[in-house]
Amino acid sequence: MHRVTIILGICLFLLVAIVEAQARWQCEEQIIQDVQWSPDGTRLAVMTLQGVLFYDADMQLQQTVVAPQSIFDQTSLTGIVWSPDSQWVVLPDHVSPDDAERGVQGWSIANAETGELRAILDPFQMSVRSRIQELVWSPDNNFLLALKYPPPFGNPPPYSELLLFPALLDGGFSPVTNRFSDVGISHLRWDETGITGQVEGLQFQFETPELTFSDTFPILRERWWRLSPDGTREAAFISIEGFVLRDTTPDTIEHWVSLFPTVNTTGDILFPAQVSEIVWTTDSQRIVAVYAPILTNNPQVEIYPDMPFVLQGSVVDAVSNIEIHHFFLQDTVPVRQYSVSPSGERVVTVREDGVLVWWHPLTDEKLGEVIVGDTSWCA
Repeated sequence: MHRVTIILGICLFLLVAIVEAQARWQCEEQIIQDVQWSPDGTRLAVMTLQGVLFYDADMQLQQTVVAPQSIFDQTSLTGIVWSPDSQWVVLPDHVSPDDAERGVQGWSIANAETGELRAILDPFQMSVRSRIQELVWSPDNNFLLALKYPPPFGNPPPYSELLLFPALLDGGFSPVTNRFSDVGISHLRWDETGITGQVEGLQFQFETPELTFSDTFPILRERWWRLSPDGTREAAFISIEGFVLRDTTPDTIEHWVSLFPTVNTTGDILFPAQVSEIVWTTDSQRIVAVYAPILTNNPQVEIYPDMPFVLQGSVVDAVSNIEIHHFFLQDTVPVRQYSVSPSGERVVTVREDGVLVWWHPLTDEKLGEVIVGDTSWCA
């Protein structure tokens, strides 16, 4: 009897440890799952375990949509995906409260203006443990196109699979899937000219809704080039220390833009600028270049312990090809994520304590904070 009591005690201890570990993981890692500005820059979507919150550019909460996460083994690597009209967002692995209570697994879309929540076809087949790699909306907001690879992820993968399914279209359309063996499709794009993707150095056009190859042509713009909103210029971070700017006209001259190096909190130079993202402002006049942040799980933290508290980068005048400001956004709690507004006038950082912080990258000014989740119980 004594032996049984000991075994039961050990089992209970392990169960409590597992529950506490899962709770801590949810608390520390999942309070805020993703943040993304809308294409028009008027709203910020914040996805959490319980749904999505929509803020305006002045940090005012505009809408809250309750949609609990139903699948904790994430089926998508895309995070939030806004519709082209800035009205809807895709919430991977989130469902309505009623569906969550019934154990239904799937995806939803939420309307940023009205708060409406719609269930959409779950493009994840439970029998195949794979994740959606890319997700794009159709220009008319009616459809979604997903790209996934099978597990384990290979290079190249044994096949690529495309899935076309309705988003806002009500009835009358059955989902379409097509599998391409020994082909690694990437960089999906869907605009008024149709659906394109890159395969082994070529651009492929896909027929809709059949999702079959219809045409191929050389890649005119490699994936690392970022086109300005007005279509006249493009930029690429093809090396450390800076990036290249050029016009889109034939035989254009490339301009090298040198960037201020990465520094620590005391101003000491650590290493050359390592750009992780380029964001054109909506007027095509400036570029916000964000340096790769050093997160708390990065081994470099042992060498640079103050860097997880900082997000830095540069603002470049795209007309004169000159860096005009090196921003250094320093906080008191480590930064986990960030998002740059399309206007380039706002940067939102996500802290590990579940707080959103609004910044102005041209002045380094902290504009305010919003508490999204309480992580005090993690301690």
